Amino acid sequence: MGSSRYGCRPTKRTGNVGCTPTIRTTASTSTVSTTTRPCTNARGRSFSYGFHTTPVLPSVLKKRSADSSSLISSSSEQQQQQKEKKRRKATVESSSASTTTTTTTPANDGGPAEVRVLHILKKHEGSRRPSSWRNPKITATKEEAHEELQGLLEILQEEANNPKELRATFEELARTESDCSSAKRGGDLGFFGRKKMQPAFEEASFALKKGEMTKTIVDTSSGSHIILRIG
Repeated sequence: MGSSRYGCRPTKRTGNVGCTPTIRTTASTSTVSTTTRPCTNARGRSFSYGFHTTPVLPSVLKKRSADSSSLISSSSEQQQQQKEKKRRKATVESSSASTTTTTTTPANDGGPAEVRVLHILKKHEGSRRPSSWRNPKITATKEEAHEELQGLLEILQEEANNPKELRATFEELARTESDCSSAKRGGDLGFFGRKKMQPAFEEASFALKKGEMTKTIVDTSSGSHIILRIG
């Protein structure tokens, strides 16, 4: 049988190389370690082959450990810095959102943002739409409309000192005399804010106090009005 690359002869019993797998190692912190393997060559002579390694010195191990710790520490610091940046950014965004949502625009001149009124409308031939539920074709002049409203205004002024009676009388007259579709609700237009009505009507409505009625007739492109603020 041929010899192995190390000059060792395989045994017939096992088929393995006839090398004794005993390893003797001489280690030192300052010298080279040598490992020997005893073998028998093809002629039956014993010999040993070996290899040596340079041991890692304690100082080197200590330095490697320190470098590893430094890397871990540096990575940890970077992660902490990233977390801190994210936390600060979230705080700033939250503060900005809070400031935006809590900022409100005050009402003009410190007045109410909305008012609620009743009104009685008298249309005339010069109205934007000279027709109503009461009369499909209105031909009365503006002066005639004013005369009719003036008569209603005198009736209402008799109740001016009694808010409850004033409102009841106003609603009753609106149901029968107003040319607005709100007549069926006693002239109630509900709540409305700025820039929702025609300028003259809005100005007169916001100038009234709650329970107060206009003392004069208010003209708009829709017709002529008497207004009572109820909210």
